Amino acid sequence: MTNPVLDFFRKNSCQMKVLEKHLLTTALCDFQHVSIQELKKNLLGRMSEAERIAHRVYEYLHDTILYEFDAWAVSASQTLQKQAGMCFNKSNLMIALLRASGIPCVYTLFWIGKDGFRFTSDSEMFEKIQDRTVHVYVEAYLGDKIGWRRFVDTSLDTHLRCVLQKQGYEPFQNILTDLPIERFATAEEVIAWRKKYKESIGAEDSITKVEMEKSNKNLRKLRDNS
Repeated sequence: MTNPVLDFFRKNSCQMKVLEKHLLTTALCDFQHVSIQELKKNLLGRMSEAERIAHRVYEYLHDTILYEFDAWAVSASQTLQKQAGMCFNKSNLMIALLRASGIPCVYTLFWIGKDGFRFTSDSEMFEKIQDRTVHVYVEAYLGDKIGWRRFVDTSLDTHLRCVLQKQGYEPFQNILTDLPIERFATAEEVIAWRKKYKESIGAEDSITKVEMEKSNKNLRKLRDNS
């Protein structure tokens, strides 16, 4: 029996040529910031193998950076300071750490149905989420032998995942496999693309900070009560 999700990822596997822009530092991917450099030193030490570095950073993302809703235009160093963020924020932090280690990366998006947020968003916020939205994750080039490897699970922290799975949450349950994957070199390109898409469908960013914080408080309660 074939797995439609795995088939989707195989069909859309990254075949890009590695370019200088896949190692860029930007205002949002600010890996030269002292806090990012300090974390790299403490987390990775003298580790040099790209695959080991990528998996160590991925583990850090799961175990340390909590899943919470936040604005899109947040730098990697700000996400690190907050110790929390949504998929885009956490992916941006992961890319900052990998690029700081000389590993080329891209921001990759696939489409999901809004039901993917039923477990994490407050009811008022959920109503404002578009029927189709995106999940942002990381693809990193780990050398000629391995090539591009995807790191898809950039949302839920380990603790929250365990809590939500007991409530019936299943990863990839709401992925829309009939829509193409999108790839970008910078966080700023992702935000510009998202803005253009929103304008094309006549949608606005109507979710407020208050609504996001209400959802975040609920997520904290879930962790605390488990």
